[in-house]
Amino acid sequence: MHPFVPTYRGQQWPDKMSVLHIYFRPPADTPGLADLVRACTDAAQGYPATPLAQGEMHLTIEMVADAPSADIPAEQRTALIDALRRRLAPISPINTELGPPTCGKAGIYLDVWPDQELEVLREAVRAAVLEARGPAALVHDGGRLHASINYSWGEQDSDPLNSALRRIPGRRVPVLVDRVELLDVTFTAHPQPGGLTDWQLTSTPVADIALGGAQ
Repeated sequence: MHPFVPTYRGQQWPDKMSVLHIYFRPPADTPGLADLVRACTDAAQGYPATPLAQGEMHLTIEMVADAPSADIPAEQRTALIDALRRRLAPISPINTELGPPTCGKAGIYLDVWPDQELEVLREAVRAAVLEARGPAALVHDGGRLHASINYSWGEQDSDPLNSALRRIPGRRVPVLVDRVELLDVTFTAHPQPGGLTDWQLTSTPVADIALGGAQ
């Protein structure tokens, strides 16, 4: 693993800056999820990686990247929320699975499969952001959908960790994606020994958008 560094518009994220994101956050009471996360966290003991705070596990659907959230006033947020609700109303709730866990470049994450319907959801979210904010808001390639468990802040060989992750039983958890959230997402820099930085994520809810037009 290597140090995780959040980016905004191709540059390192400014400390404590908040940016609007659309996330799906799995409910804390999802059967089997807490046990899987705990097993992964236990396996990572001794590694330079900080688990996400409780409730912060998420699938990043899209970032609203044209301006920090402090520069997006209430009426513009309302326009974005309205566009999201319109675009997501035709999309039914989606059944998928989180897992198995893997340690990648910047920490442990849960894969997401199947993801075909989630890609349709992501395109609908992107269309809403484009409608409300214009093309400057869509500058990040989120890659394959995943749910991070921790973010690394140092260098360490992850092969032994991946071997430990493969030994965890029940490595896939069914989950229902029935809503997304618009959130203010903040990364805060926490110094670590050797001049390293532990970037920790926090989020503040702005709006809850149910799939299928439900309220």
